Amino acid sequence: MLLENGPSAYGRRLPDAKVVWDGNVLRSKEFDDIYFHVGDGLAETYHVFLDGTDFPRRLHPSSVHHVVETGFGTGLNFLATWSCFREHAPSTARLRFASIEGYPLELDILSDIHKVWPELGELTRALQAKMPPRWRGVHHCFFDGGRVELILIYAPIDEVLGHYDLKADTIFLDGFSPSKNPDMWSEKALTALADSLLPEGRLATFTAAGHVRRQLSAAGLQVDKKPGFGRKRDMTCATKPGGKKLVPSNPEVNILGTGIAAVSVARQLSHFGLNPTLFEPAGELFVGASGNGVANQLPRLGLDNSPAHRFAQASFAFARGWATEEGFCLGQSGVHLATDEKSHKRFQTISEQNWPEDYLVFIHGDALHKLVGFSHPWGGLLHRKAGSVDVRGWLAHALSQWEVKFGCPEKDDEKLLVIAQGSKSKQHYHDLQPYLPLQYPAGQISIMPSQGLVGDIALSYGGYFTSAKDGEHIFGATFEHNRLEDNHTINPLGHEHNWSLLPSELQKLLGPFSPHDLKGRVSFRVSARDRLPAIGRLDERRYLITALGSRGMTYGPYAGYLLACDIMGYPSFAPLDVQQSLDWQRFARRDKQQAVL
Repeated sequence: MLLENGPSAYGRRLPDAKVVWDGNVLRSKEFDDIYFHVGDGLAETYHVFLDGTDFPRRLHPSSVHHVVETGFGTGLNFLATWSCFREHAPSTARLRFASIEGYPLELDILSDIHKVWPELGELTRALQAKMPPRWRGVHHCFFDGGRVELILIYAPIDEVLGHYDLKADTIFLDGFSPSKNPDMWSEKALTALADSLLPEGRLATFTAAGHVRRQLSAAGLQVDKKPGFGRKRDMTCATKPGGKKLVPSNPEVNILGTGIAAVSVARQLSHFGLNPTLFEPAGELFVGASGNGVANQLPRLGLDNSPAHRFAQASFAFARGWATEEGFCLGQSGVHLATDEKSHKRFQTISEQNWPEDYLVFIHGDALHKLVGFSHPWGGLLHRKAGSVDVRGWLAHALSQWEVKFGCPEKDDEKLLVIAQGSKSKQHYHDLQPYLPLQYPAGQISIMPSQGLVGDIALSYGGYFTSAKDGEHIFGATFEHNRLEDNHTINPLGHEHNWSLLPSELQKLLGPFSPHDLKGRVSFRVSARDRLPAIGRLDERRYLITALGSRGMTYGPYAGYLLACDIMGYPSFAPLDVQQSLDWQRFARRDKQQAVL
């Protein structure tokens, strides 16, 4: 099966690295080239890449330094750069290191290799603890309190260059040799890398191959041949002309809201060195849809490879990683349950697209029964990395890091303003009259005692059922389009609706049911017609993040990350079409195009 707008089904899973030890050499069978050899690898990294780009002396105290690398391999270049950054960077500097890797090594192989560098022991252990699963797409790992970020782009290089938001102060060109891996050294690839280099940016590579130097020069770089390392006579260094790079001043930012969207933007702005102030007009915390105590984090599934589904996959990995790192995950996994024969077959088809087994696997019958604690007539998709999350604990922990004020900023406040107030956001940008078709459905959740009857697992089945927290499960939810926004009354009919969504065997397990015995909560979501968030710049001072819908804890963290990058003018390292799919102005563009047709 071919995927729409994307690679073949094989592309759902990353190819194996296919490595073999040959004495003290780890060799790639795919490229017949050396992945790693026990020897002077660390010294070579310093000579070729760190000294070759003059990295230690180009770290400005008030900015973020961006490194792009081709070929993560053993992670040595990142580890050495991180170590060098710790030693030489001003305390207010930041490092973002993006590495493109199509054949990531398994963690056990990395662990064995890292033992060769005991002087990097602290860093290797930290890296191993945060290495992401081998899923296609973008993965973000934060170190040193967010001051250092590793962005691992797991994809073939030809799918990344020219298609992702890449900008770099420094480029490490470190793939397998040009004769072994021509795709990485092609005219197209080298031109795209040169284009991504910022003014006064530096590039270094171990090779001095003539066609590499000529193509970098043709792409506008000033190219020099310098002494290589060890037995390699020469290496190549290059600089992007165009005047001195402007160092951006860090703006002051107010954020309107204290929910998932607001916290997500604030966190990344903090990683960039800012200290945002959050405002809550409601006068209390945990209001709106972000006030639900527990939420599920499961990926949105689709048969195609559209920008929407790639955003969903990246969001799931980002959000789940954040919740896991900070200790707010609940439960062991998550399951999408089929609700009829049609969805059962659809889930089977999705599972046959060659996904990594730790991303999803189709289960049914006794295996499903054993996992969820009740029988079910159809199958389901098991996500071993999914689960529920303690939303209030997550929010409270995050909000403790910034100043929070009740009320709104002064109207004459000149600081940048991020509008992240859910259904209340529209009153703060109505003067712009943006074309932003949104819906504001009410959602009533139901809360019941756990009784220890259901497995500790997040369930999705048209509705959702969370892992237990404080002895209670949350399930629901209603979608009510006719509620007035000031009506938060719990309706027994809403409980009956939520109960009716539950799988019949789960109802039997939990019963008897009385809608008057359940607790609940009503809040108003914001959703767009394409079910994607809407983010971006409204005018010179205001930015917007909204329309997280019913997937706030899955979509919000990554959407907030992308908006923070936009505010700062930094690369997001996301696919360009994914960024465009979230731009709040997309509706006007699409409707204009349809009108022309």
